[in-house]
Amino acid sequence: MQNYLEAVDEELTRIAHMTKQTLGLYRESTAPEPVVISDLWRNLVSMFSAKTKNKRIYVSLDLTTEAQVVGLTGELRQVFANLLSNSIDAVALDGTIRIRVADAHKNGHRRTPGVRITIADNGVGISSANLERIFEPFFTTKEDIGTGLGLWVSKEIIGNHKGSIRIRSSDVTGRTGTVASIFLPSNASEIKGHLA
Repeated sequence: MQNYLEAVDEELTRIAHMTKQTLGLYRESTAPEPVVISDLWRNLVSMFSAKTKNKRIYVSLDLTTEAQVVGLTGELRQVFANLLSNSIDAVALDGTIRIRVADAHKNGHRRTPGVRITIADNGVGISSANLERIFEPFFTTKEDIGTGLGLWVSKEIIGNHKGSIRIRSSDVTGRTGTVASIFLPSNASEIKGHLA
């Protein structure tokens, strides 16, 4: 009985947190503002906890920086939620997703400081033929449930934030998995927000 009560309490806490986050979306600024990327990830991992628990997915959250970038919070959340959801769909039961947020410089160039976000999973991977097309609008490998717009919109949003996104993947047996890497500069200017 105690275990059931603890499970109910945990679920109520999670639902209260999700409700607070959802209501917060309506109050978010539509103008660029300082965004702590690590905070976004803490909230997202919490919001997706029921899905990851159902698949017994181990989620490693390595937040090595609390640095801010200038951006549109809702749009960045949309990108990260899409990537996390893709990873959850791709991994099997007892799979692993590793998320890392760290200080970085664009292509090692010291004059462009920012934040690097890496999302790695040990899912089924993406074939090389499909990998070439993943950022095309309406291209999807999830025929029954996918719209083919998630990664296309994500790339546009990251580009509007003067950042970059790269995805590497392998579907070779024994070495399957996908790694998404995003760089966001700390002080992007002229951020466009037409895809939120």
